Amino acid sequence: MNSDKKVLYILSISLLVILSLILFIPFPISRYVGSLCLIIYVILFIFLVKKRKVLSMYKTQVLYIMLIGGVVYLTLFYLTGLKFGFYKPNNLFSDGLIIKEFIPLIVGIISSEIIRSIVLAQENKITSVITFIAFLVVDLILMTNIYSIKTFYGFMDLIGLVLLPSLMSNILYHSVSKEYGLFPNIALKAIVSLYMYIIPFVPSTPEPLISLVGLIFPLLMLGLINTLYQKKPKVALEKTSKLAPVILGIVIIFSSMFGLLVSNQFHYGALVIATDSMTGEINKGDFVVFEKIEPQDTIEVGNIVVFEKNDSYIVHRIVEIEKVNNQIQYYTKGDANQNNDEGFITKSDIVGVTKFKISYLGYPTLWLRDIFE
Repeated sequence: MNSDKKVLYILSISLLVILSLILFIPFPISRYVGSLCLIIYVILFIFLVKKRKVLSMYKTQVLYIMLIGGVVYLTLFYLTGLKFGFYKPNNLFSDGLIIKEFIPLIVGIISSEIIRSIVLAQENKITSVITFIAFLVVDLILMTNIYSIKTFYGFMDLIGLVLLPSLMSNILYHSVSKEYGLFPNIALKAIVSLYMYIIPFVPSTPEPLISLVGLIFPLLMLGLINTLYQKKPKVALEKTSKLAPVILGIVIIFSSMFGLLVSNQFHYGALVIATDSMTGEINKGDFVVFEKIEPQDTIEVGNIVVFEKNDSYIVHRIVEIEKVNNQIQYYTKGDANQNNDEGFITKSDIVGVTKFKISYLGYPTLWLRDIFE
């Protein structure tokens, strides 16, 4: 192993190790330390790693595509505010967000892309993978307070809302940086990350929906760029290459439908059964899809409904309906329970009526919860 390769390995591995340790520093100090670490490593990579790669002749065109893609993403995101409403974010200047969030985010964006472009120029697969993981850690440092996560649901939010979208985004950034340089990535990152510090109002779009888009959008951008500018190598198995877009499309469609259901923000919703109270009809671990009720809808005895009680969703059967003082009261019971649920619910408590279930699909979520707890 020559000296240049040794330096590359040392810098890449040490960057990942140090960033991983910074993850567990209390917030917001972790952001400051992480930003300082990235600045130091930018200097080290620039002066100690010298080999460069000639970029594709389409780097300017890809820069424009990333800019346009970012604008389209932001436009569609703000259009969702027509359904979900808007809120006013904290003031960038009066709340000290420039130092707490804005500057660390800018440092993270620029520094990460400089390091990424230098490492990928070496065409070393091992260091490419190491730095890919390091950039996932950078996103965790900048976007979350992992030090405070102590519950299963906080852990699942970390995976679904931050880690998985970051994984998809870094696949895009790695691919683009290798062929077209760092500027297209910086442009896209700036648009999709800094808008809330510049625009005085932000859509109140549900986080699961934002996460879903975060999974799909990078793949669409990568597919578009590869279709327009990537040289297609000659492959012996042409059927495989033809099937790839079909498989990707199926995955995107399935992910979209799954995400829209789980977000519970549309006409249909979904949840995972976590108890045995409905065993026989609906079992623990089943994935249940329900249809939201409208004010004019009728609820009947025998309907299995999803209702909210004590900040939790419960799936039980309607066993009795009474009208008391012009108020309709619904009494519920789990099929496997001996007694009715305590008290009653009203129509305002009912979220929806179950339509069908997919057995066992929810078990991975329950297993993760049990392991974490």
